[in-house]
Amino acid sequence: MDSKKVGNLSGYIFSLLLFSFIMYFALNFFGKLPKSWTFFHTFSIALSILIFGTLLKYWLK
Repeated sequence: MDSKKVGNLSGYIFSLLLFSFIMYFALNFFGKLPKSWTFFHTFSIALSILIFGTLLKYWLK
């Protein structure tokens, strides 16, 4: 694996984590999260958005 692919992958993972943190804190700030939910629940929502977008991209090609 060359350095460009590693850089792209690490940037993609960092962006996913950053989006998850922002979404978690925004939903938590406005009181839209159930009390029992943790960061991993919002991370799974962000991951499902990512998977859906990737599948849609390949489907539309």
